[in-house]
Amino acid sequence: MPSNSHYHHHRSLESISTSATAFSTSSSGELEIIELDWAACGGRCEYFDKSVWIGGVIPSTSNYHAVINVSADDDESGPITMYIMSDLQVGAMTVVANGRYVVTIEAGTSHVDIVQDLLLSGNYQFTIDSKMTLNVGNSIQASQGQISFFGSDMTFGYGSFVDGCSLVIQTSDVDGSFSSIDGIYFDTAKIFAQGTFNFGGKSYFSNLVGWYLQDTTLNLNGDAVIANSTISVKTIVLDQGTLEIGAGSTLTTYDNVTVFAPGVIQLDAGSNFDTQRSENNPGPVHLLLTVVSDAGSNLTLGNFDLLSLNASTLHGDTIVNDYLDGEISFVDTYFGQLTYYISASVNIESSGCTYNEIRAVSNYKSDSVYYMFSGYNELTSTDGVSSAYSTQFFLNVGATFNISNGDVELLADGSSIVVSSHSTLVVSNATLVVSDINVSALQGNGHIVIENSQITSHLVLQRVIVNITTNSHINGLAEASQSTINIIVGNVSPAGDNDDVVYFAQDYVGFDASFNIISPILPSQAIVNVNGQYKDTNGTFSFGLLQDSKGSYPQITADTPYFLVSSPNPISINTTLCSFSTPSATSLQPTFSIIQQLSSNNNNNNNYLLTLTFN
Repeated sequence: MPSNSHYHHHRSLESISTSATAFSTSSSGELEIIELDWAACGGRCEYFDKSVWIGGVIPSTSNYHAVINVSADDDESGPITMYIMSDLQVGAMTVVANGRYVVTIEAGTSHVDIVQDLLLSGNYQFTIDSKMTLNVGNSIQASQGQISFFGSDMTFGYGSFVDGCSLVIQTSDVDGSFSSIDGIYFDTAKIFAQGTFNFGGKSYFSNLVGWYLQDTTLNLNGDAVIANSTISVKTIVLDQGTLEIGAGSTLTTYDNVTVFAPGVIQLDAGSNFDTQRSENNPGPVHLLLTVVSDAGSNLTLGNFDLLSLNASTLHGDTIVNDYLDGEISFVDTYFGQLTYYISASVNIESSGCTYNEIRAVSNYKSDSVYYMFSGYNELTSTDGVSSAYSTQFFLNVGATFNISNGDVELLADGSSIVVSSHSTLVVSNATLVVSDINVSALQGNGHIVIENSQITSHLVLQRVIVNITTNSHINGLAEASQSTINIIVGNVSPAGDNDDVVYFAQDYVGFDASFNIISPILPSQAIVNVNGQYKDTNGTFSFGLLQDSKGSYPQITADTPYFLVSSPNPISINTTLCSFSTPSATSLQPTFSIIQQLSSNNNNNNNYLLTLTFN
């Protein structure tokens, strides 16, 4: 709990009754205390009647401190009501009602200006009626009782509302508001509100249950903390501060939520932030958010027309549901787990984002989730399978999409990854299942990098440069047109053999493509295994050697066949279009040949090989 005395939850009757003395000294100088003569009031009286004040002096200037103190022994005559019928300025005001009956202060047709402090405690009612204003220069400290404000503006420096204090706030003007300048503290307070709240400084909302402010706009210009509370509000605008939702707390909004940089909404573990749409709100709902969430928190975003998540780090669960036909933009954001509950198509602009896990859940067939990637984006599924129903990723010109370190499964027909000009798809140490990977780079080559990964997909490659390291498997038909396929040999055994291969489970079909193998060794077993058939009669094929750390090439042995491609089916390649790409490694002449390797056990498991021999 904050150390400032304004935040104290409980105060003794003695401290309350003597608070007038404490308030009588301030930076503006000594205030003269003027006390109400409750007996002279007779149950109903008017503030500007000097006969009801001890000494006959009306506390109506900034030099006075008005004290209305009714103890348990003073209220035998019944309730007391004081009316403020004219505009009032006073230095400070204290209302202490510790008796059986209610003490009511009502400003019906006047504006009230309290220069310093307002203290309210006990069994009181403090009411500002329609179109009037209440201004408190320093602080309001209110415990128990009820404050009812139906005026145009209620403004104070600092506010503390505790111990079951009940607030009824309904601003009467369109531009009216309930505003704190330096901070506000609510603890076990009750509220009914309609209008606009403006809170500066630091705001605390503690132990508040069932705060339903569905017709209230909350403007926060500073830090705010929600602790052990359940709060519903129509609109939130967070300007530069941090709104922290603590463990066990839930914040629900029903209209726009706007976070201005460098503001942020922070979700602690065990907290919930839920956006909905009010049935009475026909207008668009815009969510412009920056959020930081801990693991174990829940961020649920639904019923919006525009969603923008910017510079967010979401380690908790993020759910997008009940999607309405709007726009989604994710920028520079990390998602621990992103889940969609959808029934219609979702279009997402994504730039600079990392997705740890993506799931799309629907009890019936939904349209696709469309991602439009710009800049660098990454999907790294370290927590298991990422499954999305018919999800499609489009890489805009110049974008990079890195899939790494996990299992990525994009289910259903129609799921795809589309690579455009000058964009790059990287699949590294991952298992990827997707219906199609398509490249159509009409304005410049696209790029694909496959490292130590398994891809189950139909690859349609047009005008793309593909770099594949060994120990990679392509479990699907691969079609390449006007493209370059580079196979880069990685792991080499101590004996000098290539331990890993590139494996094509189905056909490799090329048309005017270039297929190149780059290796640090001369292979004694095939580097590329094609379980279907290798077909490219008009494309080029090359094999080249890499130098070691000393700048030397491996020793080439004459008349020794080196194995490049193997297949159980005939290899369709024009050997006259094959070349050795590092001729400086030897003075010998290369010869490419297709041979059939017969099975040694007569089981008809013959193999076809593309070999390279130097002589």
